[in-house]
Amino acid sequence: MKTICTITPLHSADIFIKAHFNMLSGVEKRVALIGTRPWPNYAQEHGITEGAKPEKILKKHFPDVEIKYTDSVIDSGNDMADFYNQFLDIAKEFDYVTRFDTDMLFTKSDWMKMIAFVKTHDYDFYRMNFAKNSINYYYDFEHGLKDGLEADVMIIKTNNRFSPILKPTGRNGCLLSWDGWMCHHFRGWNKPKSTGDINKPNKYLQDIKTKDWIKCPQEIREMFE
Repeated sequence: MKTICTITPLHSADIFIKAHFNMLSGVEKRVALIGTRPWPNYAQEHGITEGAKPEKILKKHFPDVEIKYTDSVIDSGNDMADFYNQFLDIAKEFDYVTRFDTDMLFTKSDWMKMIAFVKTHDYDFYRMNFAKNSINYYYDFEHGLKDGLEADVMIIKTNNRFSPILKPTGRNGCLLSWDGWMCHHFRGWNKPKSTGDINKPNKYLQDIKTKDWIKCPQEIREMFE
């Protein structure tokens, strides 16, 4: 049975912390990696929450989560490789490490399906099929779209390294893609800088017809309560 450490990068995303860390079950260790300064690309796309206090939330509600800090700035391919290679170093005593963002949520059954699969298999890394298995939410719970295109490595053996294009050194990969299995990604939710106002959306979202919106399932909504 393989061991798994989850590492969640945090900066200015307090609204998602309780929902995300409540989801992280069935693993051997949970780590929050907090940026000590804003990440330029994130700040430009989404903005920064003033007075964000992730440590306060974590210490109150999740005292078992280990808190670590990084002064890394993610602003290019090289930066991202260096950043995520920190995950491999932090979690080196475990077989695998995850790199899900705090605004990525799964239902309990979908999360445990993935964890059980990884624990009982031996691939070098696991990609996620975003096009099939993720919904991006914009504005609120009523406005989701299956518009993801990525196939990123989200879980990786800790004896790997990432290249500047986030390609792992291991060659034996697996694509996580089950029918009905879904990552609920609050990519534009509560981030008006990147999406605009619901009554005045940016150009991309102006082109979306109302019939295309997907509503968030009740279990995910209740994770925010």
